[in-house]
Amino acid sequence: MKATIVYLLAALGLVFAGPGTIMNFTMINNGNDFIELGWNLVGGDVPIDKYTLKYDSFSTDIRCPLEYCTQRENFLDPCTDYNFYLYPFFEGGVMGENATTSGSTLDQIPGAPINPNASANANNIDVSWEPPVENSGCVFEYEVCSRIIGDLTETCLKTNDLTISLKNVEKCSDYIITISAVTPLDNNGPEVSTTVTTTIDVPGIPQNVEVILATETSIEVTFDDPLVNPNCVDEYGVTYGIVDSVLARILPVVKGDHVLTLSPLDPCTNYSIEVFGINAADEAGDASLNYAATADEEPMPPPSVIVTPGGTDSIDVSWPPMPNNKCGSSITICWTDGISPEEYCKNITDVGVIEGGGGYTINGLLPCTYYEIDIVINSPSGLPSLPVGNFTYTNDVKPDPVENLAISSVSAHEFTVSYDPPSNMPQCIREYDTNVINLDQSYQNFRDIFSPEQTIPRIDETHNQLEACSNYRVEVRTVSRQGLESDWASEQTATDGDIPDVVRNLQVQSATESSVTLLWFQPESNPRCVTSYLVEWDVGTDTISATTFAIEYTVSGLGSCMSYNFSVTAQASLGNSSPVSLEGLTLCP
Repeated sequence: MKATIVYLLAALGLVFAGPGTIMNFTMINNGNDFIELGWNLVGGDVPIDKYTLKYDSFSTDIRCPLEYCTQRENFLDPCTDYNFYLYPFFEGGVMGENATTSGSTLDQIPGAPINPNASANANNIDVSWEPPVENSGCVFEYEVCSRIIGDLTETCLKTNDLTISLKNVEKCSDYIITISAVTPLDNNGPEVSTTVTTTIDVPGIPQNVEVILATETSIEVTFDDPLVNPNCVDEYGVTYGIVDSVLARILPVVKGDHVLTLSPLDPCTNYSIEVFGINAADEAGDASLNYAATADEEPMPPPSVIVTPGGTDSIDVSWPPMPNNKCGSSITICWTDGISPEEYCKNITDVGVIEGGGGYTINGLLPCTYYEIDIVINSPSGLPSLPVGNFTYTNDVKPDPVENLAISSVSAHEFTVSYDPPSNMPQCIREYDTNVINLDQSYQNFRDIFSPEQTIPRIDETHNQLEACSNYRVEVRTVSRQGLESDWASEQTATDGDIPDVVRNLQVQSATESSVTLLWFQPESNPRCVTSYLVEWDVGTDTISATTFAIEYTVSGLGSCMSYNFSVTAQASLGNSSPVSLEGLTLCP
């Protein structure tokens, strides 16, 4: 603050008597071996005599009468920080207030470290070196890089020490180690290198052991180098065999994927295969244990399969002995019910039931259900024989009645009967038995047997050729495959009206001198729709009720020995029939 005030006063021409003040003392330029400084002298009326610049153990006198001065200090050490002190001396021996600043020389790439050394122990490589001879003062830290010879993958670490321990290195490997010095500005100098071989150890477990091909007499196996100590593998050992019968074969070292063919082997046989690495000291590592089977001869299928219902929820399955089925190791029995989209299977691993024959009872089945049963013989590796099958039904239970019985779309001569299969065990329905009963005419009944090919969610039956204006009862029951019948479900309805046909066989039944008796019969079509008959003759009309199949009506009050025209019309609510006419004579006295 004091220097600022003095500077402002000088700018205004108001300078107090006394020495000036050094301002803005700072580094204005630098290089590998020099630093250039600059400053201002502000205020005062005492002329400057000289400046003395001090740093480290050096001192330099500088004569600069100007307001702004510079000074370049040469032959400095690169990569070095310096503190500078500037003392002003005025005429008359007056010493002013000193100023301080700092600065650094730039980097200069150091030389390569010397005397590198690397030694391997159990899991690490210990590396040491000495500082470079050239520009060792520019060394900020060291970078140590390592890689296995022949591998481009490199791992680098940095340290401020002259030693480092490289951890978790690969065993049995030739490493190249490079060391370089790094400046404060992160510039690397030239490298120095050394090599070292890590300690020997047993290889790890070979990876990805797989059987890629199996024939009746051979097994082909592939495997990869172990993840642990792969470079310690000098050769591979493979042991394989059946239980206690063990053979051995040594494979040459091949880096990467390996393929091994084991032969000659027995067909239909399970083998254990062990693959392990062996180092140069003939020490074996842990083995990868795997199992494989040679290709099988296709098992022979059973000569026959016998299936019989065991009840409403079970089926008994049996097959004859198969003593020569060498590759048969299990039997798989599968069944489907034709209802659910799923196949159910049971695997029987008892070899004795193959050689000596046997049977199996399938339980928990649905009643009244068609089942297809297949049997296959399986080899040890699961190779199936050709399937041999048979089919049967489980026994029936009494079916439930139909549900939601209804009569709809009723007209004069037709209606539709609808119903749902029973929700409980609809598979028990083989057919539907339907009775259509005319309650007004006992002779006018129908019976229909409906056998759907499959279960239908809603069944519609259309019945026609019915009598108009008639009461009907519809009865429906379900019938199982074995003839078991449900209880009847029933509904009633009445058909609509229609126009009747003409009356039939109108005739003169008898006559007197004053009357004629007529006879006719109900219309052939829609007779129950007739509400009355209209009788007309030359001199009169009359309406009579329709009550019987044959109707007699006597027209009285006629003249004797006369001819009359008579007509009869059937009347109904929807309309009348055409009239039927005839001529009748009264008797003479």
